[in-house]
Amino acid sequence: MTAYDVIRLICMTGQLKVSCSGRNIIFEASSEPVLDLSPYSDISAHKRLYNNEINMVKFTGNLSDFCKYLSETLVRVEGETPDLNFICLIDRPIRFNLYQRNVNFTEVLDSVCRAKNLSYYIEPFGVVIVDGSVGKQKNNE
Repeated sequence: MTAYDVIRLICMTGQLKVSCSGRNIIFEASSEPVLDLSPYSDISAHKRLYNNEINMVKFTGNLSDFCKYLSETLVRVEGETPDLNFICLIDRPIRFNLYQRNVNFTEVLDSVCRAKNLSYYIEPFGVVIVDGSVGKQKNNE
C-alpha cells in the first residue's frame, strides 16, 4: 500500500477533505470526502474513459464481476493490457443486468451508479466504485 492509498482511505473513512500544497498535505473536516492531490493526478485516465467507445455492453452478474468485465473490455478496446484498473470497494452484494450499445466507459459507469445508488471516482491508477453515501461521483471530461 502506498502513501497515496493510505491518504485516500483516511479521507474516505474520516469524512475529510485532503489537498496538496507544495510538499504539504492538508487535512480539513468536510461533510463529504474530497481527495484533491491535483499535482499528482493524471487527467489521461478521464480522457481514456470518455474517449474509448464500447460497441456493446452485455452483462449479468455482481459488481465485482462487473469491474473485471470492464477491465477485460478496456483491454479489448485499447488492444493492450491497460494500467487502469476498476476497483469495487463495496461489501454488500449488488447484482444487475446491463445491455447498452455504442457507449463509452463513462456512460456505462454513470448508468450503473444511478441505478444502484453508487458513486465512482477516477484516480490515475484506476476507477474506484463506492457506495453512494461514501463518495461523490466525479466526471471530468
